[in-house]
Amino acid sequence: MPKNIILFTLQTFSTTGGIQKMTRTLAHSLYHISKQEKWNFRLFSVYDSRYDLMDRYLPAENYKGFSNHRLTMGLKTISATANSNIVILSHVNLSLIGITIKLLNPKCQLWLIAHGIEVWRPVNFIKRTFLKRFCDKIICVSKFTSDQMIRWHQSDPGKCV
Repeated sequence: MPKNIILFTLQTFSTTGGIQKMTRTLAHSLYHISKQEKWNFRLFSVYDSRYDLMDRYLPAENYKGFSNHRLTMGLKTISATANSNIVILSHVNLSLIGITIKLLNPKCQLWLIAHGIEVWRPVNFIKRTFLKRFCDKIICVSKFTSDQMIRWHQSDPGKCV
């Protein structure tokens, strides 16, 4: 059975920063691995538009920029994730999307990328609920971030990689 993988981001191409650069690189890598393994990979970006895509990272057919149209994004998320095996969230601020996906497709693996300061302190109820009940794996960018996930959010050390 082929894998269906979606990487959800806040912004990837329309701004420049560490998280955006990491997400572009991850999308590029996942795209090439998916081609080799015959998986279906897509990148969904909340704030980027379709015109923001830098096609050296992946082709347009693997990308959807929602230009902050949240209703469109919500509807597309429901249909796109119904058969997804893995959904990777590039930021903890996408927790509500993660909860929605897991409620609609309980077998889908939800992975969160934890970058730093946004998880080095207490988080709101939705994010806390996502981390405790819905997130299957937390990809921490450093040992320090992993330690903070365990300290502040009582995350299972086995989930933090």
